[in-house]
This record gives sequence, structure tokens and C-alpha cells, in this order.
Amino acid sequence: MKPKIKVLMPKFETLKGISWAKELLLTFIGTTLSIILTFGTAHFVEQKQNREAGRQTAMMVIHDMENTADLFSGWEKDEEQYFNCAEYVLEHKDEIDAISEDTLQALTAYLSVSGSKQYNYDASSETLFLSSQDVWENIDCPSFIDAVQSFFYYRRVVFESLNNDGMFARPVSNTEYYSLLFSDGDFQEKARSIGKNFAKQYIGNGRVQSYINYSYQRRNYLSKYAEFYRSLANDCKFMMDISDSELRTYIASRKRTGHPVKEKNMVGRWEIEANSNVHVEREFFKDHTFVNTSTSYFSYGYYTGKVEFTIKTHGTWELKGDTLIRVTLPECEVNMDKSKISYSKDKEAIMEQLLASWEEHWLAQKREFEAGGEQLMSALVSIDATGEKIKVVNVPEKEEAREEEYYMVKKQ
Repeated sequence: MKPKIKVLMPKFETLKGISWAKELLLTFIGTTLSIILTFGTAHFVEQKQNREAGRQTAMMVIHDMENTADLFSGWEKDEEQYFNCAEYVLEHKDEIDAISEDTLQALTAYLSVSGSKQYNYDASSETLFLSSQDVWENIDCPSFIDAVQSFFYYRRVVFESLNNDGMFARPVSNTEYYSLLFSDGDFQEKARSIGKNFAKQYIGNGRVQSYINYSYQRRNYLSKYAEFYRSLANDCKFMMDISDSELRTYIASRKRTGHPVKEKNMVGRWEIEANSNVHVEREFFKDHTFVNTSTSYFSYGYYTGKVEFTIKTHGTWELKGDTLIRVTLPECEVNMDKSKISYSKDKEAIMEQLLASWEEHWLAQKREFEAGGEQLMSALVSIDATGEKIKVVNVPEKEEAREEEYYMVKKQ
């Protein structure tokens, strides 16, 4: 006899009121929402990061535009100063021997061609912007992309034109300058008096006078270029909705690398990284005073070895946030060490005269420094992870002045 197999079926009433369907639905909804939130949030975050990256790139390029405008404004001011110097020499061309060597050196620099291109710019932002398609995709503003591409293209055209335009070509070639410098006679004497010799030879030259006369035209061109690039930068700010204050914050953030400097970090002896002809040590004390010792090493054609000129100054220091403020007092020590040079006996007379003139020059520098009163210097500072190197970016007192950046390495 076969056993009866009963299949237990749920009662309809039980199915009707059971909670498992509800739980299944809620689980499904929860899982779906979790997926949406996970991937949706990731997508949102990625979009936000891309937009921020795009704004950073836009500010980098706008800063480049403003820097280009500043270049032209600076060249315009230089042109005016050189023109005034040239006019002064022209007015006193019969008294050239009485004109200061600094003025004549400025005239020489104004009229003679240097060994490199006269007009240059930093193309690093351009290279970065044009080298990556991702950079463009992060900026959702076609008109801005077009403006930037035009900026880069026409800037190259303008600088090429400036370096080849006869209006801007200096009238005395590099070859002519060195022919004058290397002509017969004592080289050292010629080097010291090159400004006077140059002025006497070229101030009456027709090419030179025409170049000086057309200074106003060059200033007009330079002024218009500065205005154009500054206007373009403002247009791009409006396209990307970037304010002046936001751009200033961006520029400041680029300068602030490393870690904040604390007072205990500053205390100690530091050596400023420089070339082999200059050695600067700066010691900061706990009582907020400092001593700066700067030694310059000079070679010359009359002797072997180097003459050392040392100037020692002191003052007070304090940290305000990321800014180091130094006040240098109007007191200094100056010393000339000539013990490390040697020269032949036939040079003794001229060396005595030369060293005496150098010593007098340095004493005059000391008098000028001490008459200038206290000097305040502000600089942005940051320190590396080891605490052994500090980056210093001097903040110029005048807006048109250029910032000076250097590094201090801790002495053991």
C-alpha cells in the first residue's frame, strides 16, 4: 500500500497577510538605492573634482595673461627710463667725461644688442594647457577655450615680431660692442670705461639718434599690448566667473609650498643657496634678533685668487602667520680681505690704485646703507618635511617690482 504524501500548501489567508513580500520589496529598493547612491555620489564627486581642476587650469592661464601684460608694462617703463637717460647724455654730449658711469652703462645697455633675444616669455603654462586633452574637457566653456588658444597663438606672433621688427632693433650690434671692448689697449681699463668710450663713439650716430627719437612709438606699442592682454584676462575671468580675489588666492597658494614655519624652526644658523661668488649666512636667535653675513668673491684680470668683500648687518625678526618680517638696523660692518690674491710686481702700482678705489666704493656703500635708516623686509616662508630647508619668497614693497625667491639650508 502506497504511503500518502501530503504537500503542505500555505493557506491563502496566510499568504495574504505575510510580511516576506514586503521585506523582499524593501530589500530590493534598499539595494537599488545603495547602488544609485554609491555610483551617483562617485559620479558627482568626480564631476566636482573635474570642475575644480578646470577652474584651477583656467586661473593658471589667466594668471599667464596677466603676467604677459605685466611684462609689456615693465618694458614700457624701462623704455621710458632708458629714453630719459639717453636724452640726458645727448644734452651733455660735450661733457661725457663728467657723466656718471652708471648712466653711461645704462645708455650702453639701451643701445647695444645683447647675446640673447631681447623679448622673452615663460611658455610653461602654454605647454601644459595644449599638451593634454583632459585639460580642455574639464573646462565646459568653448568660448574660453577659443580665447585661450588665440592668446597663445597671437602671443607667439607678437614676440616673434618684436624680436624681428626694425622699430625695436637696437642700433649697435653685439659685434660692434665687443669690437670696441676688445680694441687695442688695456682690456681692464677699457672694461672700466666702456660706457664713456661707447657714448663718445655712438651718441652722434644717425641710427642711434633715430632709435632714441622713436622711443615714443615703442612705448605706444608696448602700452597697447599690455592693455590688450590685461583686457583679455578680464574677459576670461568673466567667462569663467572668476573674481580677482579668487585669482589672488590661487596665486598665493602656488607660492605656498612645504609646511608652515614655527618660531622654533627659525632659530639657528642658515646658509642661503647661491652661486660660488656669493656666500650668505643668516643666524636667527631666540630673542628675535638676527645677524646677516654676506661675502662676495671678486676675480679680476690683474691677479689670481679672489678678493673677498664682507658686510655684516643685524636686526630683529618675527613670524606673523606664514610671513617672516625682518627689520634691518642702519648699522653694518664692512671688510675687504685681499690676502688671498697674488699678482706680479709690475702690477703693484695699478693694484694699489684698484684696491684703494674698491675699498672707497665699499665704504661709500656703508655710508649710504647707514644713512638709509631701518629697512623692513617681508617674505613668505615655508619649510620642508625634514626641517632642514626653508623656502623664502620676498614680498616686494612696490607692485611693479619682481619677487625674489631663494632657499635657506640649516647649518649644523
